[in-house]
Amino acid sequence: MLPPSSSSSLRALCQAISKTPPDILPQTTPYLLTILNNCGAILSAPESYAAGKEPTDSSVLVHKYTVQLSALLQGKSFQARWVAVVLIKATIELGDWEILRSSGAWARGLLGILAKPDPPTTHGLAVVSLTKMYLSIQPYQTLKREIVTPTLPQFITSCLNLVRSRQSPDFEEFNVSSPLLPNILDAFCILIPHHPTLFRPHLVRIGLLISPLLAPTTSPFPLDDEEDTAARAPRVISPQCATVAQHLHVLLPYCAPKKTSSGVWLGELKTTVLEVHKTSDQVFRAVIEDWEPTSRHPHGINASTFGDTVGDDGGKAMGLPGWTGIQAGIERLVGLLGLLVKYIATPTGATVSLPLGSVLDILTRIFSLTVPSSREKDSRQEGIRLNPQIGTEEREGLWVGLPQVHVAGMELLVVLVERLGSSFFPMVQGSLDQISWVFNAEQWNVDIRTATYTVLAKILCIAGVSLPKSSVSTLSRIFKSCCHDLLPPGQKASAASSTSNLKVQNKKVGRSQQLSTNADSFLSSPASFPSTPDAHNLYPGLRQAAHALLPLVFLSVPSQHLQLSLRSQVDRTAILTQHKGAMIASVLYPPGTLEGGKVRSSILPHFARSYPRDPEAEGLFRPRMPVIPTGGGLLDTYEEDEAMEDICPEEEPPAGGVTNDMANTGLVQSNVIPCSKPSVTHQDAQLLQPISLSQQSEGPPPLPARSKRYHDPTDSQDGLNQSGISPRGLHEAPDHHGPPSPKRLRVGSAGGDSRAAAGQGPVLSPPLRPAVEPSEPVLGSTLNVHKTTMSATVAQASTGTESDEEFEVPELVMDADTDEAEEIEDAPDGSG
Repeated sequence: MLPPSSSSSLRALCQAISKTPPDILPQTTPYLLTILNNCGAILSAPESYAAGKEPTDSSVLVHKYTVQLSALLQGKSFQARWVAVVLIKATIELGDWEILRSSGAWARGLLGILAKPDPPTTHGLAVVSLTKMYLSIQPYQTLKREIVTPTLPQFITSCLNLVRSRQSPDFEEFNVSSPLLPNILDAFCILIPHHPTLFRPHLVRIGLLISPLLAPTTSPFPLDDEEDTAARAPRVISPQCATVAQHLHVLLPYCAPKKTSSGVWLGELKTTVLEVHKTSDQVFRAVIEDWEPTSRHPHGINASTFGDTVGDDGGKAMGLPGWTGIQAGIERLVGLLGLLVKYIATPTGATVSLPLGSVLDILTRIFSLTVPSSREKDSRQEGIRLNPQIGTEEREGLWVGLPQVHVAGMELLVVLVERLGSSFFPMVQGSLDQISWVFNAEQWNVDIRTATYTVLAKILCIAGVSLPKSSVSTLSRIFKSCCHDLLPPGQKASAASSTSNLKVQNKKVGRSQQLSTNADSFLSSPASFPSTPDAHNLYPGLRQAAHALLPLVFLSVPSQHLQLSLRSQVDRTAILTQHKGAMIASVLYPPGTLEGGKVRSSILPHFARSYPRDPEAEGLFRPRMPVIPTGGGLLDTYEEDEAMEDICPEEEPPAGGVTNDMANTGLVQSNVIPCSKPSVTHQDAQLLQPISLSQQSEGPPPLPARSKRYHDPTDSQDGLNQSGISPRGLHEAPDHHGPPSPKRLRVGSAGGDSRAAAGQGPVLSPPLRPAVEPSEPVLGSTLNVHKTTMSATVAQASTGTESDEEFEVPELVMDADTDEAEEIEDAPDGSG
């Protein structure tokens, strides 16, 4: 059932519309929209829902509301028409199909408003409402045939008439300064991919409309709405309008005939590339370029045109207007590069072939020319050859506008990396060399640094881990600049460094006069000056790009290729700026060891202090590993050779009582006495040295025998497994200390056991517990026992009972067989 509030809200809305005078309706629009927001359920309810008294009342309310909107839309007051347009758009968004199926009358009413002399705000809202209606009808083919197909051509014509110049009724010129132009171009960009055939008859007029907007300049245009058409004045075109026009120009190949859109798109792209080279010939004529074209692109200038003013009369290929002056040339070149960005970033209607070589050739030409670092020096020191036929004014204008061209080129490079992904890998090395070359020459420009950080972050995400050491060294200057842009300005360091530099220069030149310095810096400390936090946030785009690049120094660059000074600077920057991502990356990718095996310290304590309750910090400090269950019973098979090596190594323990493996692990004390040799086969007995018990002069006596032996059904001998080790040598550790038994000491002798005499090798001798304090660790965890045996013994120890089928909890040491030890004790002393 419908919520009661929905019907009540719609009833209140109808009463407010009917009782409010049309002249006051615009002031009550926020209140009307607030009520309408609660009517979504009743507006979108299907007709089949109205199967009773309440649904019938709801359908009546909806019909009454739609009739009121239609009356306002056809009213004589422009205030009422403005309110009707606003409410219709909101109703379409809430009502879905139930409202769209009866929106044909609204579409015709909105098209009528576009032909009336209403305010531009009403026309703009009507364009937005119709665009929303057409886009919402797109999933419903029946409504599309009934509403969109008959009305969309009239909508396109009405929009073009709104931006038509009053002095050109034949659509030859348009008013590019119209405030409705951005809304109209946005509507065309949204609708062309869905209805390309309906836009096809209007391609010529749309092309004439957007051609002056593709690469706008400050060159003069004729004024509209003036009697004197010969008067010319510059016209400012908003960057937003130019961007939308470029997007629309790229979408026009959608309207090409079937199976020809790919060829049209490729032809338009090649035309744009040729226009970029044509403009570059004029803009870069102040220098002699070292760039050589890879294609057959002829240079458009010669020696006879060097004395003329730089400019171009436009071209018929793209319909661009002419331009004059170096500043206008820079703007035209930047605009054409932005158009190339749209060509690569915008999806196409069919599969296309991208001329990647031509695009990279443009970037090579642009990045090969940089601004000289010092204009007083000879340009030959910077590798730039100047053209003596061009004046200084034009050359200075080129140096001023060249960073803008480089920024546009880096934006094109960013789009290439994003679009190609891993396919851009072969071009990584050349691109890194180009951006490093430009950055070293123009890092003083904020836009250059921002663009460099952005494109470098994109490239490092693709091929950073494969960079050689030489490439990482080349990028070190960019990484250091990134740290500098993230840190707040250091007033003390800058003042001290500037003062020292002045003293050094004074000493070198030998001037005796006093240098001019800031006296206030000697009278008060920098801390006494008022802080200016806004000065550090003047360029939010720069800080955002540097913030995104900083963690990639650890994540995407091999740690062994980073210099220690650079890594220390990046770590310091991450700590001072509280950069969470960079600190985590530094902890996860620690630096390598120094000379001599010394390990460098980590910034983990700083990260813990900065983010003590962060989930990432908790995962690094106390990782929760899930319990890994081990299946199987007591008789699981295992590799006997590895078990024998784990239980007791073959090498003889040193006199100190600690084996090499135990000493390396650092788990034993210096006074711990190791176990003796285990029982081995007859073939391996000759490879082992005789076991000496002279060192085992003190220690506790062994435990009494266990009640049950372990028998392996796979053993060929009594109590011996395939490795020759008897598991009966495992016994519990004693709970008391005392002198060893002399009879028990003779157990480890070569002739003191019947099995040793039978050729089965020496038996296991009991270990001696060292006399240590209870707080000192006792050897027990250095010997490995089979996992199933240990699980059984631990389970038995937890219950505190003995079982006939399982072992008791063993001490991880080796001892002789209990039954054999009792037989030896009963034998006479001479038998040992």
